[in-house]
Amino acid sequence: MASILMPDQNGTKTGHPWACTICGQILSRKQRLQTHMERKHPEIINDFDGQVRGPYKRYEVDETAPVPKRTRMRHNSEPQFEHSRLEEDCHAEQDCSDGYGAADTMNNQDTTASSHCDRDKYMAVLSYVNKMKLSATASENLIRLLKLLVNDKDFENISATHIRSVFTDVQPVTIDYCGKCGGAFSSDVCVCQTEGCNELRYIGPLNKQHQKRRKCYFSFVPIAQQLEEILKRDRVLQKLGDSLTLTMNTDGVPLYNSSSVSLWPVLFIINNLPPTERFLPQNLLIWGLWQGCGKPCFKTYLKPLVEELNVLFTDGIQVNDVSVKITLTCCTMDLQAKAQVMEMVQHNGEYGCVTCEDPGRMYKQGKGHCRGFPLNDSPLALRSPDTVLSNAEEAMNTNVSVKGIKSVSVLFGIQYLDPIVACVPDYMHGVLLGTTKKLLSLWLNKASAKEAYYLGNDVKEIDRRLLQMKPVDSITRLPRRLEGNMSHWKASEFQHWLLFYSVPCVNGLLKKEYMDNLGFLVDGIYLLLGDAITEDDLLRAEMSLAKFQLSFETLYGPQNCGLNVHNIGCHLAQYVQHHGPLWAWSCFGFEDLNGFLIKSSHGTGDVSTQLLSTLFARKQLCREVENIQSAELKQFTMDMLTTGRRIKSLTQCSNCQIAGKLHEVNDDITSRHVMEVLNLSIKPALCCASRIRLPSGQVITSRSYKKQQKRVCYAILTTKGELSIVNQYLYESHTDSCLANINRLEIVGFVSPHVRHLLQVKESSVQELIPVNDIMEQVLLLDGNAETVCVSRLPNLHGMCG
Repeated sequence: MASILMPDQNGTKTGHPWACTICGQILSRKQRLQTHMERKHPEIINDFDGQVRGPYKRYEVDETAPVPKRTRMRHNSEPQFEHSRLEEDCHAEQDCSDGYGAADTMNNQDTTASSHCDRDKYMAVLSYVNKMKLSATASENLIRLLKLLVNDKDFENISATHIRSVFTDVQPVTIDYCGKCGGAFSSDVCVCQTEGCNELRYIGPLNKQHQKRRKCYFSFVPIAQQLEEILKRDRVLQKLGDSLTLTMNTDGVPLYNSSSVSLWPVLFIINNLPPTERFLPQNLLIWGLWQGCGKPCFKTYLKPLVEELNVLFTDGIQVNDVSVKITLTCCTMDLQAKAQVMEMVQHNGEYGCVTCEDPGRMYKQGKGHCRGFPLNDSPLALRSPDTVLSNAEEAMNTNVSVKGIKSVSVLFGIQYLDPIVACVPDYMHGVLLGTTKKLLSLWLNKASAKEAYYLGNDVKEIDRRLLQMKPVDSITRLPRRLEGNMSHWKASEFQHWLLFYSVPCVNGLLKKEYMDNLGFLVDGIYLLLGDAITEDDLLRAEMSLAKFQLSFETLYGPQNCGLNVHNIGCHLAQYVQHHGPLWAWSCFGFEDLNGFLIKSSHGTGDVSTQLLSTLFARKQLCREVENIQSAELKQFTMDMLTTGRRIKSLTQCSNCQIAGKLHEVNDDITSRHVMEVLNLSIKPALCCASRIRLPSGQVITSRSYKKQQKRVCYAILTTKGELSIVNQYLYESHTDSCLANINRLEIVGFVSPHVRHLLQVKESSVQELIPVNDIMEQVLLLDGNAETVCVSRLPNLHGMCG
């Protein structure tokens, strides 16, 4: 390379030190010349390798020259173990990533040598790192600061990577796949074996494959390993029994704002757990993470999962000499992910319904066309596994989709599963982000200005009513105005609007026939969200939703009857009959975890392995927090692991817990009333309070609680079925009991004849005293529309509608 053999043909400079001797191309520096020779002229690469390199890569020819850390990590096929613990922690970091490494080198160390006190401190530090979503650099700087401020030998020669490794006892399985055809690589090949595909397994040309720089891969942790850990906890196996059912979810989560890279996690919940425990971090099953551009090839991605599910169903797992069988019963996904997993056309394509063979119809809309699914005169044929497999076989032979089916879904590999019944139409995406948002767009979009249902001129009045609504504490989000904000609303906000705010907010503004159509949807969905759905409730909900679909097509046109409206009117009630209430298999809980994943990811390297390490460390912390001996460290760690407010001051009495301070009461009239209610012969010793917590865990305030201005948490339903408002709580010390001073709410009628849970009320001026034992639950008082003050019960008490 010292002399240039090529003539000066394309503007090249003869004698240039960084010109290619084969093609004459001039590059900017020797590093790029080396890459050019490796890629364009690999047959003479040995001649180039004999050259004396510049100082940038002198370590390749000079053994005494230092090697950059990232280069050493990237090019070494075997992990290098150093003698120093601190150096060992550094080698565990991943290439080009600011996130946490898998900490493989630390898992072989004997952590039993650490004292219990050391472990408690590590838990507190790690809980803070997870709470604040700190990157690896920020975590290491935190440890460095602790060493400088506190002379604590427990943190001597300790890194954040080591602390994380103490609480991460899982080893993810990593599978490489072909980025061109999607097939999985076997363990001993570097070139794809699929006919007609010669894609390389690792980054770089063929002569660099030994460096094993991963290109396309996914990681997973077997379900059996995670289930055994859960079932071995105290009395969990006795509570759940020897037969467990699972619900699966997968969805694409954008990883960066500036690229198309996304994550596709596969998550499971155990249906046998109580509703409030299913989505706790320590109970979630995180099977795998796929990272890449576009969508994964699910036949490759889910194949190991399908094989494991078959084994778990036939052989089960052994826990304390008990054989536990595991069954997958439900798969909840949005329409896009469902089409990918089921190997079908998208939701706006012909035969896009997973449940039935409705082809839909094309309609002109605006400047283009859309597909609608209007009601048919005759019942449509429902899909079955046999018909889907037959359609898939024909589609693969002809390379043309048959009734929407393009190929055989990987889910058909699960021996016992009927994918048609298992793949549910998700409530969160279909009803809330789909149909409810569609209705609001039709009402407020200026393109509908000439339509009878247009409410754009009344949006300020609607917002005025909406902003005056004061929800209970279990509804975490306060109302936001529609104008200028609707595109930013979350699914939970659409849920609150649909179930509670919509009818009183548009009452008197929307024409009767459109109000009736809205009432059918609100009533049907509310019934399907109940705790215990009876056959009558299911039949009534099915009829209401069918009426909604029929009237929606008539009022808004068949072009607006998309697949979500079709699923609501034709299939939603049947899936509730198979799988239980809508909240039991909605994507709400899974979406929360997806949000946690995105906030916890750092860097651009091996994010999937990093996040698996983070998630399993978090699960371990949630399991072990009760074992922390120091009360201060335990409280701090619990604060880091929990969200929301907690009541700090509680006074226990015979029928409830009183929150906050007690103030003495010397009112003679109040004392006489208390004596009558409690049948006392002596003057009562009274104190007043503004908040209580019921044995069920609900915190109910009173009108005297002035710190809460944007919420109404003092409307109640009594055990006698009466609605009331609590003015104040009275504690009588002789009997150790608590009373509530209330005003009754008289029921005037229904806000809408088709919505049974919204009761129009007016307040009575007569005050009464009742024992707190008579309070059954908190209800929602909606007084944003002064002409339509109404009350509603929450459809369930599991926190699934908040």
